[in-house]
Amino acid sequence: MMSQGSNWHEDLLLDEDAAGHAVEVAPRVWWVGAVLDDPFQCHAYLVEAGSSSVLIDPGSTLTIETTVRKIEEVVPIDDVKTIVVHHADPDVCDGLHHLDRLITRDDAVVLTEWRSALLLNHLALRLPWESIEDHGWQLPLGDDRELQFLLTPYLHFPGAFVSFEPANRVLFSADLFGGFNRARRLWASGPDSFEDLRQFHEHYMPSRELLMVGLASITERFAPIRSVLPQHGYLIASPHVDAMFQQ
Repeated sequence: MMSQGSNWHEDLLLDEDAAGHAVEVAPRVWWVGAVLDDPFQCHAYLVEAGSSSVLIDPGSTLTIETTVRKIEEVVPIDDVKTIVVHHADPDVCDGLHHLDRLITRDDAVVLTEWRSALLLNHLALRLPWESIEDHGWQLPLGDDRELQFLLTPYLHFPGAFVSFEPANRVLFSADLFGGFNRARRLWASGPDSFEDLRQFHEHYMPSRELLMVGLASITERFAPIRSVLPQHGYLIASPHVDAMFQQ
């Protein structure tokens, strides 16, 4: 396992051995994604909280076995109580079939927005789903930690939302700040990484106007943000967060 600590700026390439393990990208927040031979890199994250741990955007059949192995480097899989799904695309949620068979605790749930839940019903899971609306837009984790949720409509799904972990000022941004990962590195290197984000947003986001409204709502609610952890592309550390928001 690799801890971010003060070494986030070290160029962790996805082809390095360290990327084959869980990487601590903030205190008790772990990158547990699988490395694909594809610029459309997908990310999954674990918020470590003992028996209340949270898996965020678990991934697909292509990636879920690697993600489970990395989770179990940090906590047993049955410590995962909540699985947050930011939207119902297969690269985010197809791996739920595997988790549905693997997780044995009877209080585990899938947490999403109600419009995604209507689609997740078609996966016919044993795991029940709950909505962020029903949770009052927050999820207590114990030890005075929590996740907070904010709706970002149509970016890129009608029920799109982001998650925020205040203890570390970490934004789990789903498809916002996503990008193609052509440099095969975990962290954005700075403004030079923005071209990969720009192309992704031009293809996936509906309009500049909706994007600006969504970004403004995020900064109004959650600033300051120390790091942005999207579901695609590069993770963005604090020295680059403001510049990426501006661009």
